[in-house]
Amino acid sequence: MPSPIEGSDFDFIDLTGDYRTDSLLGGVFWSGEAGSGGTTVISYSFPGDDSVWSTSRALGYDPPSEGGEPWDAEFAPLNTQQRSAVRDALATWSDVANITFQEVSDTSDTVGTLRFAFTSYEMEGSAAYAYFPGSGPISGDVWINSNELFSTDWEAGSFNFNTLVHEIGHALGLKHPFEEYGDFPALPAGEDYYGNSLMSYSAVPGDSDSFMAGGQEAYTPMLYDILAIQAMYGANTAHNAGNNSYSFAGAGTYYETIWDAGGIDTITATGNRSVSIDLTAGAWSQLGQPLTAYDGNFEEITLAETVRIALGVVIENATGGSGNDTITGNAADNVLFGGGGSDSILGGDGFDYIDVSDGFGNVVSAGNQGDTIVGSSSGDELRGGKGLDSIEGGGGNDTIYSGLGADTLVGGTGDDTFVVRGFDVNFQNAVLTPTILDFGNGVDRIAIQGVDASQIAGILASQQAGTDGVTLTVDGPRDALITVLGVTSLDSSDVFAADTPGV
Repeated sequence: MPSPIEGSDFDFIDLTGDYRTDSLLGGVFWSGEAGSGGTTVISYSFPGDDSVWSTSRALGYDPPSEGGEPWDAEFAPLNTQQRSAVRDALATWSDVANITFQEVSDTSDTVGTLRFAFTSYEMEGSAAYAYFPGSGPISGDVWINSNELFSTDWEAGSFNFNTLVHEIGHALGLKHPFEEYGDFPALPAGEDYYGNSLMSYSAVPGDSDSFMAGGQEAYTPMLYDILAIQAMYGANTAHNAGNNSYSFAGAGTYYETIWDAGGIDTITATGNRSVSIDLTAGAWSQLGQPLTAYDGNFEEITLAETVRIALGVVIENATGGSGNDTITGNAADNVLFGGGGSDSILGGDGFDYIDVSDGFGNVVSAGNQGDTIVGSSSGDELRGGKGLDSIEGGGGNDTIYSGLGADTLVGGTGDDTFVVRGFDVNFQNAVLTPTILDFGNGVDRIAIQGVDASQIAGILASQQAGTDGVTLTVDGPRDALITVLGVTSLDSSDVFAADTPGV
């Protein structure tokens, strides 16, 4: 445990080879005390008016007669609300990194590795600053401008809270992404903005004069911040390791990156706003209220992309709201609910269950495994993928596309069109044996892709009636069987080439 005149243990970190990570590393980090599970224990404290400070010219502050942060007339301890905000800001870092923060009393013998207080000494318009990890007692101290952060708002999303998270990042060893620091490079200007790192100064990529509208600041470490802090301290593998739900309403959402250590998790949108949910790690989702930024010319810019999933994190499920949503799955086995509205859903590489039964006029595409798709009571467009898909149209006049596997197609009520695709040389590895379960003669239609109108008569002539239905044989570059259950025969009013007008 450090004292007012002695610092804490620290170590050095080398370049990682990942430019995103390296652009944020300052080369040093706290080695701290070893905790359980290999965690790094870092203490912190809140100095008072009578606290003791080092006056060593080499490692501490100058003597009181020469000025310095602790001796400034505007020095002030943090109040109860501000201390609570610091604890919350520290938690945003320990949520993602293998760090345990331990609060200690600030005494004449023992202080925290990180110390938080107000001063106006040499701030020169800065909101706050912090000292990097190092051997001296000054290292890790976080100073907040007593003349700048005059707002009483210390809640998540506020400038004050964002400033705390930013300065704690410095105190833990992170630099600004736009600065070179020894061998550690700057981030390309096109990637330097708050959406990638809250250690940035830019709301708009590469524009250091840009800023966020009030109350819309990032309140978690962002994608690149998480990479860098974990490079120094390791990942928190226990945070949200169970089955968690992340809910986003139509307002009150800020820049956020989700770090989740395991379980079966769900992102849920609520409200009437149309959203975009992408479960791909690192991809942007448009959730909650769009953000507002201003560039260096004070031109207003709308930022619709608000939420990301950290790299290495798997979120399995998503549920849309009442708007017209876009949902994209990932490689896991996803459960994707469109909710109300006219939604567009794309499954990923897993065995997905996709349900748009609460919406209308939806567009759904399965992924690469055996997916289950359930349509709505209105006319949907439902597309199979590469696996053995089960597709149910529900009510309405649906268009249902078979995929490249042995799909099962159910039109439901309504005048449905079954588009059977893949009968050409472009799909040489497909298993083309779709089965249609509820075909209605004179009501539903089968459109076959990869053939022309002249081939339809031969396909109809090939039909073989069985006890359960009819089987059609499609001869060509990709021979295949189409099984239609519940009918005794098919004619030219039922089957046609997919390039026929009106499909």
